[in-house]
Amino acid sequence: MHTRRDRAPSGPAASVLALSAALALSGLMAACRGGAAADGARAPSEVRGVEAAGLPFRVLRARGGQEIGWDAFLAEVGGADAVCVGENHRNPHDHWAQLHLFDALSARSRAGAVTIALGMEMFQRPFQGVLDDFAARRIEEAALLSRTAWKERWGFDWSLYRPMVFMARDRGAAILALNIPRELTRKVARRGVDKLDPAERGKLPELVLDDAEHRAWWDAIMEEMGAGEGHGHAGASSGEDEDGEDEDGEDEDGETSKPDKPSKAGKPGKPSKAGKPSKGKNDKDAEEKAEADARAEASAAGERMYTAQVLWDESMAESASAWLTAGRSAGARRRQIVILAGNGHCHESAIVRRMKRRGVRAAVSVRPIIDDGEGGVAALLAAPENDYLFVMTPPAH
Repeated sequence: MHTRRDRAPSGPAASVLALSAALALSGLMAACRGGAAADGARAPSEVRGVEAAGLPFRVLRARGGQEIGWDAFLAEVGGADAVCVGENHRNPHDHWAQLHLFDALSARSRAGAVTIALGMEMFQRPFQGVLDDFAARRIEEAALLSRTAWKERWGFDWSLYRPMVFMARDRGAAILALNIPRELTRKVARRGVDKLDPAERGKLPELVLDDAEHRAWWDAIMEEMGAGEGHGHAGASSGEDEDGEDEDGEDEDGETSKPDKPSKAGKPGKPSKAGKPSKGKNDKDAEEKAEADARAEASAAGERMYTAQVLWDESMAESASAWLTAGRSAGARRRQIVILAGNGHCHESAIVRRMKRRGVRAAVSVRPIIDDGEGGVAALLAAPENDYLFVMTPPAH
């Protein structure tokens, strides 16, 4: 195999591929966060630790905006089988909201004879045994982080998640690794499902790729990231194989080996009447083909990235649903799972709907957000994606 990295496309074709490559690594994570517009992530830089990040808050119904009292809210979500609580991964206030809610629900579960679990996007399925060992106190924190490759596979500040993980362990809750292995997600994003081998395909959950509401959400996220019309969904990969080889086998710059034909303005390579070298017909055809190929690849890469996003959602929904289903035997205690996931996964058309499709009776989502006075709350009420908003108010407001 060989690579052709020294012969990059130029002109509009290069712009399309460069945009795809630039956004490749950020696309899924931005979608995971739920987009920049409604992050509410103006956290004071001096805040350290989740416990120090508490703010006054109110809970609103996302559809209609009515405020709901804390006790009434807990009664409603306490009756759900699954409660998905979103986050901006770097925002300590979001993690404080998650901790505050998990604290309340896990306390209620003990009083109400409910078996509760903390389901986490941050851990991947192959490491469930490590989480079980930690929950059973057979290993300590350092081994948990090392054996799950926290820094390499997740990378966000462990201290933001630590209080919830320890609370789950101390209260006897199961700690669940919900996510599919990163290796599979990356292969799908870079190469597509059809390039997986049979064993890899066997590890995939059922994928629903034609949910119109979810697709509209994704398209809005990509548009927010700067993927204009004609660029496909530019949160995608650059279109190279993992070994760097261009899959279509064409020269990346679209050159042909045929000689150019003379143009009316003069022969190729000689100045035209306007004083500039003219392009022969073959040059123009090759350039147009390169541009069309680049746009097609950007579109295909966007589809792969969308499939990877859905794979992420479906895997977490499948893992959480399987745990709930396993507790449905006669005489078993009721089960409830609290899911921690990025805002882009924790909304109605993502994890929630995909759990309901798997037979989960009641699944709800909660979106933490800081009311910074810049319209983020109003935007979420105008186009609701969640069941509840956990609205925090900074001291200045």
